[in-house]
Amino acid sequence: MMAPVQEAGAETHSPNCLIADNINRINDGLCLKTRTNLISQLTMDAKYFLERGQQLAIANKRQEAIIELTKAISLEPNYIEAYWYRSNVFASINQPEAAIVDAEKAADLFKIQGELSKAQVMLDLANDIREGIKAGDFNP
Repeated sequence: MMAPVQEAGAETHSPNCLIADNINRINDGLCLKTRTNLISQLTMDAKYFLERGQQLAIANKRQEAIIELTKAISLEPNYIEAYWYRSNVFASINQPEAAIVDAEKAADLFKIQGELSKAQVMLDLANDIREGIKAGDFNP
């Protein structure tokens, strides 16, 4: 049996906020609330990095935009908008293969959500980029 351990991010005044077992099931409502707040904070942080990436791309600072968009994705791995936007930025800086990967990832996430028409838009984007590669629109 594991020794009681306080959950990371838990309120320090709650000594009963314990990890119940080795698969991190929580036995205290406060822990669940704290975990929900933490996830909510990560989502807000991911949105901040998305918006920052968008601003940098508009300012023609595309390498910096990629970094910020990647941070958003690191915090929120299923952040469709960040993949979509990063795909476009990759294409604009002559990295079509990376753009295709992100467009296809966004398509996969849209499919999981049942948004098939949006998934198709992303697949069309990936195919347009492939056609651009064939046509020589991207410099090697």
